[in-house]
Formats: sequence, C-alpha cells, structure tokens
Amino acid sequence: MSLIERFYDPLAGHISVDGVDLRELNVHAWRQRIGLVSQEPVLFNASVRDNILLGSGDKDVTEVRSIMLRTVIWHRMIAVDET
Repeated sequence: MSLIERFYDPLAGHISVDGVDLRELNVHAWRQRIGLVSQEPVLFNASVRDNILLGSGDKDVTEVRSIMLRTVIWHRMIAVDET
C-alpha cells in the first residue's frame, strides 16, 4: 500500500495507473484522489464506549448509548459484565 500511496517509490520497475507511471503524477493531487479503508479495526486503550465516541463524529454520549442499545454491542457488553 505504501507504494500505491507514494510514501515510497519502487527501486526497480514501476507502478502505473491507466498506463501512467505514478512517479509522473503530482503526489499531493494523487493522494487526494485515492483512499484506503483498512480491513482491521483499530481499538485504542480505552473503554468500548470511548472507542465508539472517537469514531462517532459529532454524536454525544446519549446518542452513542442509544445506538449501542439497538445493536448487538450492548447485549454483548451486558453479558460480559454478568460473567
């Protein structure tokens, strides 16, 4: 991924998109046109609630709790607390 994102350039050969070598493209413009969605979740050393709040944008604690209540997350958390 680092090669596609142009954090590094290949030492041999080239990477091309639509027949254009990535080294010929403006790095800033190229990075504005691509995106990376990681398939592995990243959790911070905090509670589940705090991790959800970090990724919830402008939602407040009450909204996040309401969302959690409507999902499997809440029921799993309660089950863990009961054991």
